[in-house]
Amino acid sequence: MEQIYAFGVTCIEFVQYWFEDNANFFEFVNHACNPQYAIDYLFPLMAVIDSVFAAQLLLCLAFGGWLNAVMKWWLLEDRPYWWIRETTFYSEPERPVLQQTLQTCETGPGSPSGHSMTAAMMLILCLMWISHVMHDRKYYIWWWKHLMYPLFAAALCSVMLARLFVAAHFPHQCLIGALIGECVPTDSILFQQKVLHLVVEAPDVPAVRCGAVLGDAGALVRSRALPAPVSDWRVNW
Repeated sequence: MEQIYAFGVTCIEFVQYWFEDNANFFEFVNHACNPQYAIDYLFPLMAVIDSVFAAQLLLCLAFGGWLNAVMKWWLLEDRPYWWIRETTFYSEPERPVLQQTLQTCETGPGSPSGHSMTAAMMLILCLMWISHVMHDRKYYIWWWKHLMYPLFAAALCSVMLARLFVAAHFPHQCLIGALIGECVPTDSILFQQKVLHLVVEAPDVPAVRCGAVLGDAGALVRSRALPAPVSDWRVNW
């Protein structure tokens, strides 16, 4: 593991050197992609625009946040800025020096990256929602994938590079977070759709009606404001 950490430190040194002039941008990305902001600002906004999407967003954030916390305390991996000061891997003259920013000194376990995980979840969920709008609601624009896929990939890479730039994570921690974040939305949405099926098929059963706590999706489906059942957002993207 020490070799992986050492390779990660080399990557961080390269990122900090190569993108030295973009420090303000990366600090802004780090600040803007704080997972807490998704609940504080994005969820209320989406609840007004699309309550079904907001319910799925909240479900992904809740499950993703829980999974991230469990994995961090299970893996208990170091963070680069602190590791280089405590490790015996380097001799004293060869010990690297990483730049420090206001967002560097995070003291909890480092793997997986919560910022990368949340960013991946949000981007994949947004792609699913856009695909849903394009195909199920007949607002199809043929070139949307050519625009959104590269844009969202660049956004995710920016978040990962930002976490490396502030020396808050090793590269493999960002990759693990992004990979897990890409898997959470599909599993969470599949779970919610099963609950919605129960709400539609047995709306008068109190125990089943509690499934509507995931959002107003049950009422929307029963009133035919949306197709019943909600179509699979994983199709055609």
